[in-house]
Amino acid sequence: MRKSLIPAAFKKHVALCAALALLAFVLVAAGSVDANASENSILGDDMVVAALKLTGFKKKADTPAPAPAPAVEEAAATAPPPAAVEDAAEEEEPASAVVEEPPVEETAAEVVEEAPAEEPVADVAEEAPVEEPAVEAVEEAAPVAETPAPVPVDNELEEIEEEDLPMPVAGGELLIESKPSGIKVFVDGEELGVTPLAVEGLADTSHEVILYHPEKGAFSQMSESGVGKIFVDLTEEGGLGVGVLKIESDPDNVRVDIDGKRAGLTPLTQPVVAGLHKILLSKDGFVEKEISVEISAGETATVSEKLDERAGSMLVIVQPSGAEVILDGHSLGVAQGPLKIADVPPGIHELTAVKDGYVSWSRSNVKVQRERTETVLISLQPQTSETNVRIYTDPEGARVWLDGKEIGVAGPDGIGFNTEKGTHILRMEVNPAVTPGYRPLQVSISFNEDVVNYKDQPIKLPIIDEAFINATRLYERGENEEALAFLDRVDPGRVSYPESRIMVVNILNELRRTTEIPAEFEKLFAQPIYRKNPVLNLAMGYWTIQAARQAGNAEAVDLLVKGLEALDRCVESMDYFPADERQVLALKAHYYSGIASELLFGLSAEKKHVKKGVQAWEMFFARLNTSEETLGSDWVNKAKKHQKNLVYLEKKLGR
Repeated sequence: MRKSLIPAAFKKHVALCAALALLAFVLVAAGSVDANASENSILGDDMVVAALKLTGFKKKADTPAPAPAPAVEEAAATAPPPAAVEDAAEEEEPASAVVEEPPVEETAAEVVEEAPAEEPVADVAEEAPVEEPAVEAVEEAAPVAETPAPVPVDNELEEIEEEDLPMPVAGGELLIESKPSGIKVFVDGEELGVTPLAVEGLADTSHEVILYHPEKGAFSQMSESGVGKIFVDLTEEGGLGVGVLKIESDPDNVRVDIDGKRAGLTPLTQPVVAGLHKILLSKDGFVEKEISVEISAGETATVSEKLDERAGSMLVIVQPSGAEVILDGHSLGVAQGPLKIADVPPGIHELTAVKDGYVSWSRSNVKVQRERTETVLISLQPQTSETNVRIYTDPEGARVWLDGKEIGVAGPDGIGFNTEKGTHILRMEVNPAVTPGYRPLQVSISFNEDVVNYKDQPIKLPIIDEAFINATRLYERGENEEALAFLDRVDPGRVSYPESRIMVVNILNELRRTTEIPAEFEKLFAQPIYRKNPVLNLAMGYWTIQAARQAGNAEAVDLLVKGLEALDRCVESMDYFPADERQVLALKAHYYSGIASELLFGLSAEKKHVKKGVQAWEMFFARLNTSEETLGSDWVNKAKKHQKNLVYLEKKLGR
């Protein structure tokens, strides 16, 4: 590459002088130009802007004023080192051309915009450290001048909050050894294993390492960076005074922080250095609780705390307005519009609305969940003294009694009568000589509307099912085998058929004939109306698992496949579970899916069952974490073990 014959220092001085001369010329010209110079004037606003850019200033609106220059240290941090500048000046032809040819201004302006240094390049560069990468930056700066793009000078540096910066991770491992080995190790309050132990991924900051021996006590060491080696000789050194902290809570699985560091979930037992400790208990949906505990050396301190649930709220909208709203027997006043009731304890509540001239409204099963608002819409109906009722029966021709008084026969056109609004007792029966095979029916029924007509929904009298009746009598006497014989005769079209299959399941379970139970559910599923019943599908899933454990391999695989299909149908229709049992039954559906998938993998070694099981446990814990726990710690602990097993298998086998 050709080197320039002009010394580099001389080039720097020439460039500096030329820039200063141009600056003086532009400032003098700008001062003498009329304020009303046209946009096309060679010395108008465009030239002033170009001159200000060249010198590192920003043009303000109407009145140009110099912007504050950044500190020299900031410019030095970004300017190229002197050696790199000299090499670029000697090796690149465009660099020497900038000094020798007239159009210096335009190139110089663009170069200044690319590098935000306010001082002359040569002076600033002499203070910068020599770094190899700066050569590439100088070499790439020259071509930019061909397509100028103005870069605004912004002296306001963006501030980065310290909390947004990630904690640096130490680039090695912390090796913890002891004599003798096999000693429990706690790092920042968390038990990580026993010595010898290599801990990786610790943050690049100080950490407290405690080695705990049940007889010698605790031995505390500090690691300043999260890497290195710690060795403790327990045969010579004396341990710190140590006690044991046992923490229990209601509910379970509450997060525990000891002295600001996370320790685990309740129930928790952990050795701590003797002294005063601050304990923070926290769980989503519950009010945090902080307590202080003094622990003496050699003793066990037990902490048992109950966390209060966070309250929910109600939004009550009554039509028409002006009704008195009563919650759990306490009047909340008159609702003239939407009424927001705050701080309502989670659980089931009774809500009542009363207004003169209207039928009172009441519900005793309004469920409020923590940190949620339950909206209740109430429509009050005007009061009238009487209602007109027309009763139809199936089969027709039944004699009807109202509140113990016979009122006639419900023929093809039914039977009509007027009565007071409210709850009444109806009794219906047919003449067995005329219409055999039906039992009498007595019901409690409320008439609250002005007109009530049962033509589209006739009241059905129960059919006499001799086989089911005989089976029930035998089952109550403990004659199970004889009862099974009668239950097999129940017609699938009878109303008693589902109940008969459930009785068969109970008898087979008592007789320990578990492998026969799933077949009874399949008989029910032959009818579409039962196939989508989530409770029956859940029961099918459970009993296939029990039956598979007593069957041979081939039969067990077939049973578990059918059970998983039933559980899938259950999950798809779990919104149809009874509202007060939905959470428990939904969790059990995911639980049994995880168990069945794990058993299937053990029998067939097919990886797809591992994947399905992992998904089932993910759904189980996702639902568990978004609502109140309803299964208890035993279920949850078993679920965690099964999930851990399947996740391990998934990692080994790969998805």
